[in-house]
Amino acid sequence: EANQHLARPNRIGRVIAGGQFEIVADSQAPISPLPWLGAEEAATHNSAVVIAMLSEASKGIYQSCQLEQKSGKLEVTLEQLQHEVAERQRTETALRESEERFRAIFQNAAISIALNSPNGSYLTSNPATEAFFGYTREELRQTRFIDHTHPDDLEADLELYRELLDGKRDSYQIEKRYFRKDGQLVWGKLVVCAARDRNGVLQFTFGMVQDITARKLAEEALRQSEATTRAMVKAIPDLLIRMRADGTYLEMFSSHHIDQQSIIPFTLGDNVRNVMPPELAERKLN
Repeated sequence: EANQHLARPNRIGRVIAGGQFEIVADSQAPISPLPWLGAEEAATHNSAVVIAMLSEASKGIYQSCQLEQKSGKLEVTLEQLQHEVAERQRTETALRESEERFRAIFQNAAISIALNSPNGSYLTSNPATEAFFGYTREELRQTRFIDHTHPDDLEADLELYRELLDGKRDSYQIEKRYFRKDGQLVWGKLVVCAARDRNGVLQFTFGMVQDITARKLAEEALRQSEATTRAMVKAIPDLLIRMRADGTYLEMFSSHHIDQQSIIPFTLGDNVRNVMPPELAERKLN
């Protein structure tokens, strides 16, 4: 190393950069045998030989130091590469596991899940989607969602979809009717979400449809039943009274205007036991 001095009885020198030996002092005193010199070189008492050999030795030391430094740098580089490779492997493993979880959810979900391009065409769909519409995945990819939407529900759906395309919203939901491949009309609760890139550009939409046909049919049946009941009540010429099992008056129906204060001796919320004689009241309740 520079400034590291080697002292001997006849000459004093130091190793400088590049492995060279520089003489810094001179003496005519005999040279003592050096442990790393051969006997023949030591006996010559030739300082030039000693200097030359020391110079060669210092070059070897310098080259050895350089090699050790390069080896150390190589070891550091290898460690960094190993760390980067391990980190990449962990990232790839996490990504693969995430994709496998999504694929499992996508394939096994009980509700329809589909990916659509911005123009509404189907990119891919899960088995529940195929069962809901009655089409195969390949057949669905040849269609757009508007092809299966009931005309009366299409405009409301398209208005929300245009807002999603324009970036005014990131999702929406709507209940609407669909046509299956066999022509059957079904109801679905649709939820649509936008998938955008880092710049906010829409890449595709993610739609989920829950089959609510049974619920809609039950609601329609209830409406029809209530309409029928109202029509029957209006057709009854007399007064119809609805009460609870304990005798409390709840409602009164009549197709004609009745002066309740003049002919009805009770109000809603009264109990039949407070209006009729006990024997008659019990007979009405039984």
